[in-house]
Amino acid sequence: METIFIAKSSRGVPHFRLGRLGTRLAVMAVAVLCVSSFVAGLHLRTPRPPDPRPDVYAAAVKRAIEDQRVEVASATDDARMHLDALALRLGELQARVARLDALGARLVDVADLDPEEFGFGAAPPRGGAAEPAPAFLPHRIPDFLTDLELLEATLRERALSLGIVDTALTGRKIEAETRPAGRPVSGGWISSGFGWRNDPITGKRVFHHGVDFAGRPGSEIVAVASGVVVAAERRPGYGNVVEIRHGAGLSTLYAHNRKNLVTVGQTVKKGDAVALMGATGRATGSHAHFEVHQEGKSIDPIEFIRGGPGGG
Repeated sequence: METIFIAKSSRGVPHFRLGRLGTRLAVMAVAVLCVSSFVAGLHLRTPRPPDPRPDVYAAAVKRAIEDQRVEVASATDDARMHLDALALRLGELQARVARLDALGARLVDVADLDPEEFGFGAAPPRGGAAEPAPAFLPHRIPDFLTDLELLEATLRERALSLGIVDTALTGRKIEAETRPAGRPVSGGWISSGFGWRNDPITGKRVFHHGVDFAGRPGSEIVAVASGVVVAAERRPGYGNVVEIRHGAGLSTLYAHNRKNLVTVGQTVKKGDAVALMGATGRATGSHAHFEVHQEGKSIDPIEFIRGGPGGG
């Protein structure tokens, strides 16, 4: 392939001939020129950003600081609202602790316990090894959190103290319920006491192991303490008998009954009717024979009778 360039002239038509290599170089030169022109045009059309100035940067930073200040103020307001609510709740809990202290002190007084042992109204005792504070504390614990921790410790201590008082009172109640006290009959009178006496049938000198209550036939005989029935049977000389075990080695026996109202293994409470008064066995009339045993040995019931309701 040949390329011919012709120049217009009045003297003739001069021309140049290019071979294949020349033609290719010419085409490449034209292409590079076109691309360069296109890129230069784009560069001229694209606006350049203005040069940054210190006052522009300062204004931007100021706006950012103001935005952060608004956010911090909002967060502070929210935190303050929550703190107010927590402070109110803390006040309510402290008032409840004060009421618990008053109740605990009253219970200790009624139960005749040592007030210094329980310490209602005093701060709970605490301790521990002192450790140096770190040089840098990133956050300071607010005062109300410290108060909440102290209140939590106080509530734990009060719950423990009240539990001990409750255990003491429950123990006393159980002891009062299971310790024989009072009369086994609601009416009647003591017709024979504990100890040596003349047998009412033979007239011989014999030892009487209980106390007799004369009364109306068929009247109720009641348990003088809570316990478990260990015997409900007929025995020689005693007639119909009910025996109740109360714990701590104590038991009571009710004899000469017209009818037994309980069965072996039955649990009875203080004041429950266990039999009806009669004259079964060796008896000259309707009465309730009442015995108290300590570790299987009969003891004088009169102290137990006097120590309960209706004691004489």
